[in-house]
Amino acid sequence: MATPTSAVFGKGLTGALLAALVSVHASAEKFETIANPVPEDFAYGAELTLTTQLPLQSVLLPEALYREQTSHLGDDFRVFNAAGLAVSISRSVVPELNGQESVSELTIFPVHADELNTLADMQLLVSQNPAGTTIQLTQEQTGSPEATKQPMVKAYIVVLPEAWFEGSVPTISGIEFDWALPEFGFIEGINIETSADLKSWQRWISGESLSRLQWQNAEVGKARIELSAVNRSAIQRYWRVSWQGDDAVDIRSVSAIVQNRLELDNTQWLDINGQWQIEEPQGGNANNTTLSFQNSSRLPVSGLSLLPKEGNGFVAGQLYSRPTEESDWTRRASFSQYHIEVSESQQVTSEPAGFTASRDEFWKVEFNTAMSQAQLSYWNLKLAWTPQRISFIREGNEPFRLAWGNPYVSTRNSDLGYLYDLLTQDQQRQFLEQPARVGVKQTLGGAEKLELKSSAPWRAILLWGALLLGVALMAWMAVSLSRQMRAESHQA
Repeated sequence: MATPTSAVFGKGLTGALLAALVSVHASAEKFETIANPVPEDFAYGAELTLTTQLPLQSVLLPEALYREQTSHLGDDFRVFNAAGLAVSISRSVVPELNGQESVSELTIFPVHADELNTLADMQLLVSQNPAGTTIQLTQEQTGSPEATKQPMVKAYIVVLPEAWFEGSVPTISGIEFDWALPEFGFIEGINIETSADLKSWQRWISGESLSRLQWQNAEVGKARIELSAVNRSAIQRYWRVSWQGDDAVDIRSVSAIVQNRLELDNTQWLDINGQWQIEEPQGGNANNTTLSFQNSSRLPVSGLSLLPKEGNGFVAGQLYSRPTEESDWTRRASFSQYHIEVSESQQVTSEPAGFTASRDEFWKVEFNTAMSQAQLSYWNLKLAWTPQRISFIREGNEPFRLAWGNPYVSTRNSDLGYLYDLLTQDQQRQFLEQPARVGVKQTLGGAEKLELKSSAPWRAILLWGALLLGVALMAWMAVSLSRQMRAESHQA
């Protein structure tokens, strides 16, 4: 039987109706995202003052931006030039800057032994005097007197500067050797042991090959050992260097290759005093006191400082956080904070408790002991946070402007690492040390840009109208089909 005309027409109209609904929905979704925003599309902004003329600039995001962000991803901001055009920006982490290398020659002491003796036959005597450490090497005499007339060097004791171990040990990226070159060149493996007291030795580097070959006017070789992160973490003050084979050569110098890294401390502190509340003990447990407070600005918190406002004090506990009031608590750190005044000239203060940065809004501190309101007021509670550094290309003319605050805008992240790599080392240092200065906050589109707008009435009308039209169409199709079938039955 042939398909009724009304059915064919109805199917086509139904398909068109569904396509219209999809189109309306897609248009609504597309409307919610601003593809090419201008400064006035954002709630607030601030002028940026460039401190260098580099093609790649950086800026530390201000606290106001975190407080007024609308995206949980923290990406509703852009940088504009004087013409109001958005420039390319990158939210990725800037590579660590390695400073210039410096070569520090170390003190070495040759260890002699004849061909019949081994290193185990030698004794190392260590004594202390007002001038420092005295090293004395002795060995038992074995073999004939003639065998000991010209002892050969079998190992070297290398001593690092004592000052390096009084503070933080500098970053040693490699060890460089220089030796007297034999007539036909040299290729040999080397072992290095390390010790903190010249008594107990541990294997540190084993089997690293050093070489130097000459032929006519050409020379090739390897005189440097690169240290891995694991090697660097195990550095101690004394090294014992020995060749693996019998073809040892006389080492003339041993030098440490020191990386002068650029240390940037952009840590800022958020004062929580007067903003916390004492929580009621859970389960009737009155042996612990809990303080709760909010990180309302959603700053990337990464540290806790809890010190007495004056005098001595010690306190211990745990720090927790969670993104919402319905979420489970996550422990961020266990801490012991103290300040002890040993004498008028000597004080001991604990370092802040550090942890992975979190932008959670709700926080609490659980002390290991019960504390009264008066005792709590004795302590100074602060949270450490580090503003994110973003980079942007100096496209167009100044002044540049940082704008933020609109839930319908997301940051277009560009990979600017290639441009950073093109900078010289001095320029990279300028890039990190001299970020653009953020000016006074300005109102652009106003606070209304921070709000999530409800669907426009005309969109709701279109959707409901399309649905009602669909219902009416289906009813009309049913009536038409029924009439057509009755007419065909009468004709039969």
